[in-house]
Amino acid sequence: MSRTAKLFRLLVLTSAFFLLFASKTVITYAAFTDSETIDSDLQLRSGYLSLADIGSPFNDGLEGIVDQTASKEIAIKNTGTLQAKVSYSVTSGTSDWSEYVKASDTGHFNGQVVEPTASISPQLTVKVKKGWTSEDPLVLTVKVRLQQANAKGNNGFYDEKSFTIKISKLKNSQKKSGLMMINLKMAIIWLRIWCFQG
Repeated sequence: MSRTAKLFRLLVLTSAFFLLFASKTVITYAAFTDSETIDSDLQLRSGYLSLADIGSPFNDGLEGIVDQTASKEIAIKNTGTLQAKVSYSVTSGTSDWSEYVKASDTGHFNGQVVEPTASISPQLTVKVKKGWTSEDPLVLTVKVRLQQANAKGNNGFYDEKSFTIKISKLKNSQKKSGLMMINLKMAIIWLRIWCFQG
């Protein structure tokens, strides 16, 4: 077999190979189910978020006296370069903590917008609803968060700081004074009943 015949055969076989596999159509499908809607007024700016240290506003804590209330200013400063919105949350390792204590903000600062290098000082109020009698203090953790202003939900960039509030056990003198108040109230009620009967 001559060299030309070998080259011709090789060319025919290669052509047949490509024609055979090129005639098979391979179809690939891709489906995407995730979607994100972005408002047309979204503006992107480079920068960062930074929350200055907020310290421990309630470092002296509270004693577990019913109706005892403490209000403290929370110094929130945006030291970053982006506009941010503020939120806070209160949690505890004790699952039923909300039966004993109510925490609320008087300035309604959840969602409030803070400009770069600006500060706000909302008040957080803690009220004891039920006397705490455990030897271990009830520890509340307050998390304050700065989040990018145009983010929805908990998405986006954020910076957060936290501090604790300790609710300590009632001391015996407090229990005794509470019992004395109850006894005094009962004595006044009995005195009024006795006066109206006589």
